[in-house]
Amino acid sequence: MIGEADVNSLVQSHGKIDDEWHLLQRQWQVTTSLWNDSARHRFEREYMQTYEPTVFAALKELDRLAQVIAQAQKEVK
Repeated sequence: MIGEADVNSLVQSHGKIDDEWHLLQRQWQVTTSLWNDSARHRFEREYMQTYEPTVFAALKELDRLAQVIAQAQKEVK
């Protein structure tokens, strides 16, 4: 059975992913100020720009899953 700890774990995972994504974004800003050639632009296009929608979609789904679990818990009680 899924418990409150499981929902809390989802919330914590969301927070951790969000924090790490923001850390990566800040570090990437520093990196781009030091690295400005075609390889950097290709890396940014192929990786950094493709990760952003994936990260945001994952965060959105974690939120949705936590809501579904919380609702199911209310209905079971």
